[in-house]
Amino acid sequence: MSVDKRDGSPTAFRAPQTSAQKGATDWPAKLQKAGLFTAFAGMGGTASIIPAIIPLTAHNANSPMQEYLGAIPALFFGLMTGVLLSTLLLRSLTVVAILSAGSVLQAAALLALTLAPGGPAFATGALAAGLGFGLCEASGSILARTLAEEQTAGLLSALTGTVAVVAALGPLLVAAGLLGQNAAPLLMAVALSHAATVALLLVTRRSVGERADAALPPQSPGSGKGRLFFLLAPVSAALFLYVGIETIFAGWSAVIPAEALALDATAAAAGTSVFWVLMAMGRYSTWFILKTRVTSSTVLIFACSAAALCLAAAGFLRHSHPAAALIMTGIAVICLGPMYSLVLGIALARVEVQDAKKAVGLLVACGAAGGAFIPASVLAFTPRPGSSGVFLVAAALAAAMLPLVIRPRHAHIHSPTP
Repeated sequence: MSVDKRDGSPTAFRAPQTSAQKGATDWPAKLQKAGLFTAFAGMGGTASIIPAIIPLTAHNANSPMQEYLGAIPALFFGLMTGVLLSTLLLRSLTVVAILSAGSVLQAAALLALTLAPGGPAFATGALAAGLGFGLCEASGSILARTLAEEQTAGLLSALTGTVAVVAALGPLLVAAGLLGQNAAPLLMAVALSHAATVALLLVTRRSVGERADAALPPQSPGSGKGRLFFLLAPVSAALFLYVGIETIFAGWSAVIPAEALALDATAAAAGTSVFWVLMAMGRYSTWFILKTRVTSSTVLIFACSAAALCLAAAGFLRHSHPAAALIMTGIAVICLGPMYSLVLGIALARVEVQDAKKAVGLLVACGAAGGAFIPASVLAFTPRPGSSGVFLVAAALAAAMLPLVIRPRHAHIHSPTP
């Protein structure tokens, strides 16, 4: 008997496979990997198109833009719910089934947005899209680990790069006026990408990762929830703050430049593309920096400090020099880009490998909670996310992250990939 490397179960010795046999067994995994890339591309479309079309949708409905701003907290509340729900579903369903369900839900929600009659209905559609996004993010990450085995980091880098590219390109179609005053064709195109994901995944008729815990070793008796929470509490709080800050500028990336520069509804959509390009710049430049002797904790402290200073400067320049304020905001976004992976690297270095799945679930849920709560709190105080006060609050939150992420000297931190 031998032990199967994928799930740890005993199996009988097998004769070496021929080339034809290997090809027959590899093609389902290849199709699932193609489906995984399509899923992440669709997630990039969902994450960018909803914020990008807020000004255009409000313009077409002859409604104030403030009526549609609640869609962004709703999107992240749905994401948080999807992540939490996935932890329950993974006990009985395969990751492929959950990834397919999340893709179907996103497609249905995007199609519903084409018919949304007003702000509340638009926010409801965004919430449903976020729910599907959360299911896909959690299950897709586990499937990536299962498919890539020892090369998980490389695959995840390619997947997050796909998200950034698609997120940057989609809103450009709106900004260039190629769709006229109608965002429905773009919403339908992203919905079709989610349908393609389901087709690619289900055609294999089997899952590479049979259960949610297939890619990780069994949990040790000493890995209690209380100890895990104690270890991760500071970093979880940092992720809560970080995702809240990112959501302000990602979710309202079309609204903020529209307010600051008095842009029309179609031109404002370019703000979402610019945001994602800047995020990608921050992620990949950090990836190259970490190949040198610079440590991830040093990069994180510098990026966090620089983001706080730039956001504070943007707040003070907002009314007197709005263009300069946007430039400072752009520099801050570059600094914000790598923070998520850097903070995750610190968190996962503090736990044993068998606790990694629980840790990731807790951290992603805390981040999504910040993405829902912080923008909603901003809207409770001001209907204008581009006001100077919002920039100053974001600067204060970025500064508050510093004491939470500075690691103990004895902790070993792995350098994450973008």
